[in-house]
Amino acid sequence: MKEFIGLFKELSNVKLNTRPLFISLEGGEGAGKNTQKYFIEKLIQYNDIPLMGNKYSEVVMGREPTNYSKAGKKFNFNLNNDVSMSSEEQTKLVVQDREEHCHIIKKDISIGRFYISDRFLDSTFAYQVLKGMDLKQIVHMHKEKKILIPDITIYISVNGDESLRRTKNRIIKDSFDSDKNLILNLDQAYKRWFEKTQEYFPGRHIILVDGNKSVDEVKTEIFEKIVETIKNDYSFFKDI
Repeated sequence: MKEFIGLFKELSNVKLNTRPLFISLEGGEGAGKNTQKYFIEKLIQYNDIPLMGNKYSEVVMGREPTNYSKAGKKFNFNLNNDVSMSSEEQTKLVVQDREEHCHIIKKDISIGRFYISDRFLDSTFAYQVLKGMDLKQIVHMHKEKKILIPDITIYISVNGDESLRRTKNRIIKDSFDSDKNLILNLDQAYKRWFEKTQEYFPGRHIILVDGNKSVDEVKTEIFEKIVETIKNDYSFFKDI
């Protein structure tokens, strides 16, 4: 826990206390989402300052697509076994899984837990638009199912060349890991989507972070921008 003490001291003059939040981390292949999920969990749990919850807050970690819905299981099986899927089929399966995932998230939030997800919502717009899906069609599919919007979305931006370098030696690869053209263009696809997202889902809180930096530098940037985001719209985040 020593690595957090200095940063928490810097934040100790911040007098905020939020309700339980739904936070998603987005990023391309090798962006470091899992690593940063752990740090955000500690930001919530290991602090005596009223920032996000308190040291007694529970944190639930999730990953998308999940492995507990029929649609999620099918998507993951097809992805991991190189079973061909059209962009529309991929999107349908993910949205169906996401619909079920929302019920779990709502329940956790309702009983006072923070929920941190490895990808939610935005990955579909980045990946599937690159694969040829119509953006408005993806928006319609999400709105039709009343898919939740995360309270905070953190996008860890890593350029294509760095993503390729980081994923080169992965032991287990899926079709996304193996698609060089997709990896090279993914960061720009995410950024194009984030430029449009407020048009379709207004009021979103999106944090953009430079993932090409060191792990500690990324962690610090995320922490500082979370504080800034909460301070700038505290009426949205505050505990009731």
